[in-house]
Amino acid sequence: QYLTKGSDPQQQLLVAHETQQPQQQQQAQQQPATHVTYSSSEVLLGICCSLSVLSAIHEVSPEALTHMHMPSLVKLLNRCAREVGVTAQNGQMHQQHYQLMARLNKESAAAASAVSPEPPAADKQDQEPKPDSKATQPSSDPAAAAAGGVGTTAAAAAAGIAPPQPVPSPAASAADIPEPEYSTVAWVLNSSLVLIGSRALSYSELKKHMLQSIIIIITATGAKYNEPVLFMRIMVRGAVKSLPAVL
Repeated sequence: QYLTKGSDPQQQLLVAHETQQPQQQQQAQQQPATHVTYSSSEVLLGICCSLSVLSAIHEVSPEALTHMHMPSLVKLLNRCAREVGVTAQNGQMHQQHYQLMARLNKESAAAASAVSPEPPAADKQDQEPKPDSKATQPSSDPAAAAAGGVGTTAAAAAAGIAPPQPVPSPAASAADIPEPEYSTVAWVLNSSLVLIGSRALSYSELKKHMLQSIIIIITATGAKYNEPVLFMRIMVRGAVKSLPAVL
């Protein structure tokens, strides 16, 4: 229900609040008398809750369940992309909301970590394993240590065993991309891109909306106000690479 509501442009995703600033602050910073802040609307919170449920179950749920919600997800992605990128003013508004949510979440995490008790120092010392002095004691003879290393390599070569090779660092994957702040439009866009993936490209009626959404996120007037995580998500999911093949 909230996915369908979210695709309706008449539904507001943010709620504006005007606060009166103190007169001294106005004179010092030369700012207007009222300051506008933005909060998540009921519709935006409902969308985030719905996407959270779909994201939690889509790995174990039947593929038909995800395909059933595909039209609503594509329309929601298109609407949110236009919401942020249609004008620079809208982009600034959503950027301000995102920064506010990031600051509040950071303060909440700091307060929670300050309240949580730490284990006593004595317990930490008891839990730490005691190193074995014989196993960890380095050899005092550098020549013997070097000879031992050469002998091990020579023995491995004689037995036909290849010497161990350094393990290359893995390439960046979707799991390495940080998640945007919850209850923001950036979080909705990111979650929609993850759930949709390349499935929409197999639907001719949804392909156009999907490609429009990607182009709006990258090149629209307010694209510079989008969170960098969205561009990383598009590149890792391979959406940009798929554009020439489907156009």
